[in-house]
Amino acid sequence: MGAVYQAAVLSKAFKVKPFVVRDAVVYPILVEFTREVEEEPGVHSLKHNKRVLFSRMGPYPQRKVITFNRYSHDFNFHINYGDLGFLGPEDLRVFGSQNLTTVKLKGVGDSFKKYTDYESKGIKAHFNLDESGVLSLDRVESVFETLVEDSPEEESTLTKLGNTISSLFGGGTTPDAKENGTDTVQEEEESPAEGSKDEPGEQVELKEEAEAPVKDASQPPPPEPKGDATPEGEKATEKENGDKSEAQKPSEKAEAGPEGIPPAPEGEKKQKPARKQRMVEEIGVELVVLDLPDLPEDKLARSVQKLQDLTLRDLEKQEREKAANSLEAFIFETQDKLYQPEYQEVSTEEQREEIFGKLSATSTWLEDEGFAATTVMLKEKLAELRKLCQGLFFRVEERKKWPERLSALDNLLNHSSMFLK
Repeated sequence: MGAVYQAAVLSKAFKVKPFVVRDAVVYPILVEFTREVEEEPGVHSLKHNKRVLFSRMGPYPQRKVITFNRYSHDFNFHINYGDLGFLGPEDLRVFGSQNLTTVKLKGVGDSFKKYTDYESKGIKAHFNLDESGVLSLDRVESVFETLVEDSPEEESTLTKLGNTISSLFGGGTTPDAKENGTDTVQEEEESPAEGSKDEPGEQVELKEEAEAPVKDASQPPPPEPKGDATPEGEKATEKENGDKSEAQKPSEKAEAGPEGIPPAPEGEKKQKPARKQRMVEEIGVELVVLDLPDLPEDKLARSVQKLQDLTLRDLEKQEREKAANSLEAFIFETQDKLYQPEYQEVSTEEQREEIFGKLSATSTWLEDEGFAATTVMLKEKLAELRKLCQGLFFRVEERKKWPERLSALDNLLNHSSMFLK
C-alpha cells in the first residue's frame, strides 16, 4: 500500500491528501551536571542539575544547543536517558545501563584567560540527533562578546548602496538561540524550587552590564532649547558666511546646532555607533562512552577482516554468475543463428553440425557439472566456443558489407570509364 500511495503522490493524475510520517524519540535524553552554589556568604554546596535535551516523542532528526553560563573552568557533564517510567520491570531489566556518555571539557579556563576583556556568553555544546536516531556531540565552544567602537569614517555612496542592498536581501541577523536552525537549552533556566535566592539577582546584574553600553550608544539627542538660542546660532552662522547668497540661508539654519554651535565642516567624518564583536573559542572534548564501549583493537581488526572476506566472496560469486550467464547466452544465441539463412549461405552442412555438436555438449556439461565449475573453467569454455565460431561470424560480417563495397567499386569503375572516353 505504501508503494501505491507514493506512486499516486508522484503522479499528476491523482490528488491525494498529505500523509507525513516523522520519526520520534522513544527514550528521552537529558544532560546532568553538578556545580557549586553559594547558599550563604562563605557557605558553598554542590547542586545537581538536569536539563532535558530530547524529550520523549519529539521528532528527529534535529539539532540542539545547551548553554552553560556559570562555568569559568574545566568541568564534566553526563548524557543519560531520562524518565523511563513508561517501561515495565522486565523491559527495564533488558534495557541495561541508562548512562550514555560522560563528556570532559578541557580548555575552558584557558579561553577565559585569553579573552579577559570580553563578556562571556556561556559554554555552548552542540548536539545532533541524526536520521538514524544516533546522538552525537558535534562541538563545544566558548563564546565571548564585547562592544567595539569603529573609527569614525565617512561612508561613500557605494558603501551606502551596498548596505541598502544587504538589508533588503539579507533578512537581518538571527539571534544566537536559533543559530544554524538549532534549538537551545539554557543552563540558567532553573525552576524556582531548584534555584537559590541570590541567583535571580545574579542574572539581572549580568543583563544590565551587557545592556549598559548599548543604552549609551543609542541615547536620543537632547531637546532643542527654547528662546534665543537658535537665533544666536543663526546670526553667528550668517556672520561667518556673509558672502553667501540668500538661497543658501535656509540650509545654514538647518545645519546650525541647537545651542548655537556652528555646523561641523564637510570634511569631518561622522561617528559610528558601537557594534558587538563576537569571539568563539573551540573547547577540547573527551568522550567516555558508557552504554556500548568500543571494541578492543584485536576484535575490531578481526571484524574488519571478516567484512573484507565477505565482500571479496560476494564479488567472486558475482563474477562467476556473470561468466555462467555469458556462456549460456552464447550457446543459445549461436544455436539459433545456425538456422538463419545468412549463416547457412556462408557455411557447409558439416561445419554447422560440428559447431552445433560442440554447443550441445557444452550445454549438457553446464547443466550437469556447471554448478561446481569455477569462474576460470567457465571462461575457458566460452573462449573455446568463440574460437570455433570465429570463422563463421567473420564470413557473415563480410557478406553484410558486400553490397556497399560492390556499389562503391561499380561507381569507381563508372567514373574511370568516363575519363577514358
